[in-house]
Amino acid sequence: MQAYFSTAFPQDLKRIRLERPNRIVRREIMKDEAAVFFGGREWANVSHDLAAVAPDHRLDFVLSTFMITLTDQCLFTHRRDLYTAWRRQTAFPKFGWCGFGAHHENPFQLLWAPEREGLVDADEAAGLMPAFVDFLIGETKRYFEASGFDLHIHDYVELIRRDAAFSFDAGAIVPCFKQMFERAAQTLDR
Repeated sequence: MQAYFSTAFPQDLKRIRLERPNRIVRREIMKDEAAVFFGGREWANVSHDLAAVAPDHRLDFVLSTFMITLTDQCLFTHRRDLYTAWRRQTAFPKFGWCGFGAHHENPFQLLWAPEREGLVDADEAAGLMPAFVDFLIGETKRYFEASGFDLHIHDYVELIRRDAAFSFDAGAIVPCFKQMFERAAQTLDR
């Protein structure tokens, strides 16, 4: 996962369809000139987006996109004091869509939509979930420490667990992720 996330993922992310919000949304609502969106409502564009990613990278792409979106939305919602620095350093696309405003979708849709459309193997994803959760927590902790963020990994995990988005429970992959995430949360030091 580390090799894919560090090397191929940034290139794959550039291959999917990105939509720029109109000037008013970018400047006045989001206050972010670099903002771009992908996915659409409930990742309606999942088939089109994943068609741009090599088949042997698709599951890693889905997991990587979920990881960055989960962190982006967690920081935006719960730690706005860190969000500006995160945004400046990463400039990842937003998951959602724009109309007369910005509409951010539940990050757990990123795990459900490819399963819903039969674009990833749920059993394969379940098999990768323990290693993926370890990677997500380890990579996030490393990033926070390297960036000097005042956010302990235990607190980050708790923010995610307490967020309303965490109640999303469709399919087989999302519950598997949540089970592994809950298990990992029990082992984190405070």
